[in-house]
Amino acid sequence: MDIDQFLLAAARYRLDMADADEVIAAASSLTGTPAVPDEALAISALTPVDTRREELQPLVDQVLTGLGAQPLDDQTAAATVARSVAAAIRTDQVEPYDGARQLWRLARKVPAAEPSLTGFIHLASEWEDVPDQRAEIEADIKTEAGKLEQP
Repeated sequence: MDIDQFLLAAARYRLDMADADEVIAAASSLTGTPAVPDEALAISALTPVDTRREELQPLVDQVLTGLGAQPLDDQTAAATVARSVAAAIRTDQVEPYDGARQLWRLARKVPAAEPSLTGFIHLASEWEDVPDQRAEIEADIKTEAGKLEQP
């Protein structure tokens, strides 16, 4: 796992889409990376059962700062998660409709992210409403994912 994976875990955690164990695993995988902030080591020493959000989130923010990134607000976290889902759609790790539905749910969770995800909402709805055009709609979802995938 690399810094990008920690960033994704941090974004998912920020949005309550991941548990502490995902962040702890991501921090643990950073321990061999050069110039890892001490807070990453502190996170990797935690146990998920005993970890409270009030304790972990500040450590996550400190790791991000130590890695040269800004702490995540909800909109930035949503953009990070959305790009990850888009990449999964484009690489066939997630079915296009399933990915579009994930992005639809993300837009509902973080309304500020909805403008960039409107195309997925429309395409997922169309996929449900027009079953005889699903192959074309799935291709359109992949195209839309390619546009979103870039930061």
